[in-house]
Amino acid sequence: MHRSVLLFMISGLLSTVSIASQVVLPNCPGSKLEENRCYGDALSKAEHLLNRVYRLVINELASGTNLQLENFEDKRRALIVAQRAWVQFRKAQCDAEMQRAGTGSGMGLAQIGCVLSLTGDRIAYLSEYAAEIGPDSSLCQADKAKCGLPPAPELQQ
Repeated sequence: MHRSVLLFMISGLLSTVSIASQVVLPNCPGSKLEENRCYGDALSKAEHLLNRVYRLVINELASGTNLQLENFEDKRRALIVAQRAWVQFRKAQCDAEMQRAGTGSGMGLAQIGCVLSLTGDRIAYLSEYAAEIGPDSSLCQADKAKCGLPPAPELQQ
């Protein structure tokens, strides 16, 4: 493996850790209304980051490659199917977590924590995928700035 490709992959993995580690259940003190707003903001930021990283991988795969061995279109289609299935899994899993928490205010908190945790895991997976395929994608070969992971937003309170 070329040294530049290896360095690119390592920097991508380090970015992955930085980005995904910020998707956590925030400490939201205050009234119930303030808590709900705070948790809603955290969920919104996590979803936004997930969508940005997912679009990056899809764009990298859609750009193709100069390598004859890689079939990026098959990978792109498979990732789209997997992402749709993951969204359904996350909903079902977090609904189950909410029911497991029982009645009361803990139900919503359990569901929010579950969504943030699974979203962070998915962001990490997609970020690793982006770092892995980036060196071979035409998008990254043409303009490295277009294939970089988005800067990690401040998701924690």
